[in-house]
Amino acid sequence: MWRRIAGLALTLLLIISLVGMVRSGLAIYRAPAFRLLVDEAQDRIEARVERLAAREITPERLDRKLKSLLLEEPRNWLAIDGVIEVAGHHGVAPSPKLANRIADAREHDSGFFRTAGRCLACSYNAETCDFSWVLACRAPVDLTPIGDVAGVSRQLINMALGQEVDQFDLTLSVIGLGAEAMTLTSAGSSYTVKIGASLLKTGRKMGAISRPLARAILRAGWRAIDWELLKNSPLSALPRNLKRAIRPKALHPLREFMSNLLSMRDDIGPVRAFYLLRKVENFDEARKLARFTRAAKKRAVGYMELLGKSRILRATLRYADEAFAFVAWLGGFLVGVVVFIQNIAVSFLFRRFRRLLLKSAARRKARA
Repeated sequence: MWRRIAGLALTLLLIISLVGMVRSGLAIYRAPAFRLLVDEAQDRIEARVERLAAREITPERLDRKLKSLLLEEPRNWLAIDGVIEVAGHHGVAPSPKLANRIADAREHDSGFFRTAGRCLACSYNAETCDFSWVLACRAPVDLTPIGDVAGVSRQLINMALGQEVDQFDLTLSVIGLGAEAMTLTSAGSSYTVKIGASLLKTGRKMGAISRPLARAILRAGWRAIDWELLKNSPLSALPRNLKRAIRPKALHPLREFMSNLLSMRDDIGPVRAFYLLRKVENFDEARKLARFTRAAKKRAVGYMELLGKSRILRATLRYADEAFAFVAWLGGFLVGVVVFIQNIAVSFLFRRFRRLLLKSAARRKARA
């Protein structure tokens, strides 16, 4: 009697666990992008990064990192100063010998770069300056957006002369002009696209955008433009058709990426933002990086250098509640299955043992 009730209860628990597991699995499947990982709360990102840094930053690791940065040519003082600042925040300082070496290198570079024509050019016009020199000079570089009209004109001239057309420059210039036309009629709603497109062209000219990211930007921008409309448009109607050529829905991924770029620029400044953007390969990484810079602020570069991109990006994520529920239901279901199989096995062995005992007793009785 009691065994039957226990069996029914166990079966009921198995069914409940199975239903819960299936429901949690469906919730994960129906979630955006079918993700087990979701964004961590903004106020918890900094705490996670701080805990990770406190565990990982040691005097030995700090010295190794600084020595490798000092060997670069030209030296990246943005990264060096960022690493020292973050390490100092966690109570770790470079060894005295290394600190003297850094001071000597700083004095040497400051004296040399102060009169270098390269740094003067960087300060005057960042577009003509390789980004490594922007970092080395530590000059007050103004990353001025590049004009869209000039970009379109330049590429149209190249096209007319049969020269190579820079698709990246042309695509972002068309998007910038189209966004400007939309801004005039939409109370500035496309300002992000206009400024973002110009900044991206500046960053690419300085080598501050990785090739995978540049390809992602070009693909997204290409889909957002009706090239057939522009190709068949008379020159006099081109300004009017620029707005019509932009596909707002297709532009959404690129607009979101540009919004993240501007957020990084506002949080940590344009030079630091482009420095971190060099490590980004797709729009999703840019979104995570923007959330990280919002939490870390000016220490973002130091944390990136000391902890690495993969750890930083993981710190912006957490497991979804549905994932925890799925694991819990799965664990309960597996435990129930094991217990159910165990009960069947025990019941089978018990019945077999009882039959053997009955047969043995019958033989004894027959002999007697």
